[in-house]
Amino acid sequence: MSLLDQLIGRLSPAFALRRGIHLLDQGKPREAFPLLSRAAHAGIPEGAYRVGCCYMTQTGIPGSRPATLQWLMRAANSGHVEAQTLLAKLYVSGHLPANSASGALPEAAVFDFAPATLVPDFVAAARWARLAAEAGSAEAQSTLGAILSAGPEELRDLVEAKRWYEKSAAGGFGPGHFGYASMLAREADAKVKASPDSNLSEARAEIALHMRRAAESGMGMATYEYGMLLEHGRGVAADQAAAMRFFRLAADRGHPAAQFRLGFALMQGTGVARDLLEAETWLRRAALAGHADSAALVGDMYATPGLYPPNFAEAAGWYRRAASAGHAAAARALGKMHQDGVGVPPDREEAAHWLRVAGEAGDKDAREQLARQVLRGETSGEHAEATRAWFRAAAESGDQVAAYNYAVCLADGVGGPRDDAAATGWMKQAMATVVAARHIYARWLLEGRGVERDPVQARELLARAAEAGSLEAATLLGDLMLNGIGGPKDPHGALACYEPAARQNHVGAMFATAALLGGGNGIEPDRTAALAWYRRAAEAGHARAQLMLARYLAGGVGGEPDIAAARDWLRRAADQGVEEAVTELAGMDTNAVS
Repeated sequence: MSLLDQLIGRLSPAFALRRGIHLLDQGKPREAFPLLSRAAHAGIPEGAYRVGCCYMTQTGIPGSRPATLQWLMRAANSGHVEAQTLLAKLYVSGHLPANSASGALPEAAVFDFAPATLVPDFVAAARWARLAAEAGSAEAQSTLGAILSAGPEELRDLVEAKRWYEKSAAGGFGPGHFGYASMLAREADAKVKASPDSNLSEARAEIALHMRRAAESGMGMATYEYGMLLEHGRGVAADQAAAMRFFRLAADRGHPAAQFRLGFALMQGTGVARDLLEAETWLRRAALAGHADSAALVGDMYATPGLYPPNFAEAAGWYRRAASAGHAAAARALGKMHQDGVGVPPDREEAAHWLRVAGEAGDKDAREQLARQVLRGETSGEHAEATRAWFRAAAESGDQVAAYNYAVCLADGVGGPRDDAAATGWMKQAMATVVAARHIYARWLLEGRGVERDPVQARELLARAAEAGSLEAATLLGDLMLNGIGGPKDPHGALACYEPAARQNHVGAMFATAALLGGGNGIEPDRTAALAWYRRAAEAGHARAQLMLARYLAGGVGGEPDIAAARDWLRRAADQGVEEAVTELAGMDTNAVS
């Protein structure tokens, strides 16, 4: 400090204050602080306020929360409005500990901005904000409005909050405009809810006016919200290009939702020229700031051809970021990638985890994918329990497909105890619209599982399911007709069931068609056709068809003999455990040796 400054400090605290402020403005905090401290110790409220700010911001002196609180309290208790306003902001943000209004505070070197330490003291904040608000501080009026509108329930008073926001807005304070617009919007929404036909054009216009003024003050949130009003034409004429300008301003100010809106618009070319490279830049910035929708879109960009060649590993990373923030579609996409081993190692449990995350967020497709995994027995019990609970809830709300799946869970003991009686009840309910349910219920009627055995009704249900396109039902119906179960024997009717299913590649129907065409049961033989059907079924992996194809080829039935091919098909059938194939193969080998 110069000799002049030392002399000023000794002669006059008021001069010391003015000189200290001047030195601060010149960027000389070390020289300024002793002069400000002289004014503060002399009882000048502005000096106490300035010293408190120095301790808070570590300006010319090491930071100290106790010293900050002490000097700001001294200034505030002397009626210093800025000190009162600052105390309110520090208490509402949690940067001063709760219950420290007396000024007593354990020593701490500097302000600790770790989120875990930020516990607001709304009571203290409201007290200081009210004092400053009543003294005319527009900033304090806005802070008080925020406490009264969004603070603890016991402090809320929406009428008073609106009044203080209105005063703050009248004082030209940007957050006051924003708060007042928000209160007006809340009232408008309540009116629409109570009376959907309400004319709110004037209210919407006033909301837009205050939101624009808040945006013009530099508030990122207000800039974004005004862009939304422009985009949707609420209170102002719809103007996509103008909306994009405000989104860009808010994006530049670091608002993630605005960055998302701008990035999405650039992808689509809505209100702005399409530019995928710039779109990806804004979406990436928003994603890194924690915006889940943006992370999901970046994942989509890497997962599909477009700006870049597909990079599934990169896509998986962005999907994981979005899914971890609760984005259902990204969680489903990530689960599917783990199911298929695309971009990530195949992992059924990891797939089930993310599909469950998506399902619990309400994603129906994810629930269906997880259900398929569960019903195939590919996941752990906890996922099965969740899936069963989803099916039950949907079934109880009238979803017929869910009723079918819930019945399957009950019948197979998936995700809980087996209950055949309850399973038949839900399956019977699902039969109204789910064709597969008729087939399954018919099987249970044949077995007497959970319901009294009734082959006649089973045959009727299978006929209805077959007519609706169920190949499984058609094949089983053919079996019943061939064996006279639930009605008279009807081999020709059975063949009429088998052949259409066989033509649609039902392997069991192929085998049954071949067997009937091979002769017997009153069906005129057509062994050439039988050979063809045995071959198709054998090539599809049907073990008995492989055995029969080998016999046909060995004996030249329906075509030319082919011993080598016959031996090969016997070997395939034997590998699947068909004992006759083992015996006949051994016989062929013995004959070949002899």
